Amino acid sequence: MSLKVYEKAIKKIKKCDEFDCGTPHSEKVIEKAESLLNIAFSTQIKNYLSKFGYIEVFGVELYGIVDEDFSMDKNTYEGCMVEWTLDARAANNLNPDWVALKFEDDGEMVFLDFENTNEEGEPRVIAAIDEGNGYVFEDELAEDFGKYLIYLIEEEY
Repeated sequence: MSLKVYEKAIKKIKKCDEFDCGTPHSEKVIEKAESLLNIAFSTQIKNYLSKFGYIEVFGVELYGIVDEDFSMDKNTYEGCMVEWTLDARAANNLNPDWVALKFEDDGEMVFLDFENTNEEGEPRVIAAIDEGNGYVFEDELAEDFGKYLIYLIEEEY
């Protein structure tokens, strides 16, 4: 069921006027990202990265993979879920099960929470705020990535 919601959301989001995306990535690159993060991506996230790299819609950038070598170059890692997450882990003691998905203008950050997955192994999508000594859970935004995409679409229309 979860995958069908994701696929429906992707079809809708691709039809939006302001839709843009990055470069699709190979299984090898995705496996390198998983290894660096020490996380096994779910079906939805692997599909997202292998088809789009990242997505930008409604002026909102959803993090993905930007630079395949994961160089940690500050000029290129904005928008890269791997590099941003690794940097936040080192600098802010970020929960090792959280992977960056989106930055909010108010300082809130949206994460994929691989510590809490649904029956299909999809991570929930959460909001967290940096309270100076690291990000702290604030709210669950969606049960999984597909439902979060639906939420974004409905919020804008």
